[in-house]
Amino acid sequence: MSHTEFGENSLGEVVYAVRWESYQQMQDGWSKFLADPEWQRVKADSERDGPLNGAVRRRLLNTAPFDAGREA
Repeated sequence: MSHTEFGENSLGEVVYAVRWESYQQMQDGWSKFLADPEWQRVKADSERDGPLNGAVRRRLLNTAPFDAGREA
């Protein structure tokens, strides 16, 4: 089991990391995904007895290099 090193702990959280070339590509990709009829069907079927998650959050991460010498 892993835990959040910095910030609010996130037990039970599922994280998908996706790389986009631009903010617009991200917007277009998510819009296309959410509009996909197969995704809508699978989501509806899986949530027949109620939602599977409490919240969906989108976070943008930068690609700044990690500074191994910095103390927390």
